[in-house]
Amino acid sequence: MRTVIWLGGFAFLNLMALVIFMVPHELMQASHVDGFMPYLLVLAIGGYLVLRTQLLRFRRPWSAFLMNWTLGFHLLFWAEMIMEAVVFTVLDFHNTDANDPYFIAFWVLILMWTVVGGPWLYRRQRQASAQRA
Repeated sequence: MRTVIWLGGFAFLNLMALVIFMVPHELMQASHVDGFMPYLLVLAIGGYLVLRTQLLRFRRPWSAFLMNWTLGFHLLFWAEMIMEAVVFTVLDFHNTDANDPYFIAFWVLILMWTVVGGPWLYRRQRQASAQRA
């Protein structure tokens, strides 16, 4: 039962990561900011930090690995969000060919994290647990 609760929390963590990814882009594209979007962003960031801390307390061998691997994805997508929402808006790269090399590099990083990040984190986690023992 604890695993099911953990998986529900993990799904909610990813939903909050999606909100953190989408809201700043919406805020930067809007001509005028009002309403609940800034509050939603603050709540999502706070909820993400609290829920991540709680999910890391679950002591299963796979849970820490999955949390760290997912954090890598979240950080990559949040960095992309900052680039797209802030830098592309300032440089006026939206709907141009100037941003194509950036997106190719971004998806290559995502592919590398998917293929190489998992084994790298697994080896690192095993080394850390061997040093503790």
